[in-house]
Amino acid sequence: MDQEKASKVTIFWAVMWSLMFIFSCLITYFSISIEKKFSLPVKTSFLIFLCTIVKIINSGLTFYDSTTTFEEGLLSFLRNAPSFLLLSSFLAIVLFWIQMYHDPNKMKMKKKVDPDSCFSFMAKPLYFIIILIQITFVLLIAIADARYPNYSFFYKVVTFFSRTFTIILSISFSAAFLIYGFLVGRKQTNSVYIFYTMAMLLGITFLGNGIHVFLISFIIPIVNSNQLLVATSVDNVIDIFISLEILILVYMDSKARKQFYIKQEAEKDFNNSHSTKTPHSPPQNPKQTTTAYCSAA
Repeated sequence: MDQEKASKVTIFWAVMWSLMFIFSCLITYFSISIEKKFSLPVKTSFLIFLCTIVKIINSGLTFYDSTTTFEEGLLSFLRNAPSFLLLSSFLAIVLFWIQMYHDPNKMKMKKKVDPDSCFSFMAKPLYFIIILIQITFVLLIAIADARYPNYSFFYKVVTFFSRTFTIILSISFSAAFLIYGFLVGRKQTNSVYIFYTMAMLLGITFLGNGIHVFLISFIIPIVNSNQLLVATSVDNVIDIFISLEILILVYMDSKARKQFYIKQEAEKDFNNSHSTKTPHSPPQNPKQTTTAYCSAA
């Protein structure tokens, strides 16, 4: 009965991630058609697209029994790969919001360094450091699952530090999205509600993820198949919520960019026609605005 229930739950989540796959395809295509380049919103939606593919593959591999150490390690790597892809996507968003608020471009014009803007120059190095740590944990967990039993010292150490890292990141992302989402939102004119809404949703979701990982790691350990089924379902719910929130954010940004480009072209045509009538007056540059997500690749 438990095996039949697990199969039904696995099929259900496979269907849900298939729907997410279709949605991510549409958002990625819509973003590319507007941007005409591999910009940050396109990269973010593409990472979600890859995540949905791996999630669907994992659903199918649930029914596969590994027979070798290599297969066990590979299955473990695939199970944890979506967390790496999701981390890459929302980490790019939160660090970009930090850059948007501190505005490092203005700081480069100053002779003295503004301490308030120093962190913005750490955004890219911090991004690669966190991603490198996450990749390391994914590989170490794959090695632990393949070569070491659950009661071994290596397995327990890797599991403890990887889950602690996840909890710290979740709480940090929750605070960052709430704080910088509202700080950046105050600077916006047309997209203020987008920032406020997404900041609250992402902040609450990551706070819930941190609490969930903390509970199953230190308070309510998983000891039977039913608990594992519940924990896996909660993980899927959180991942789907995060993916949806990011894709909606990218979609809203694409719409804002499309409206901005249309307005920019209209102003350009108006200035060109005006300069034709009065050749001695230079055309005015259209006013630059920041869209809901980002203003550069």
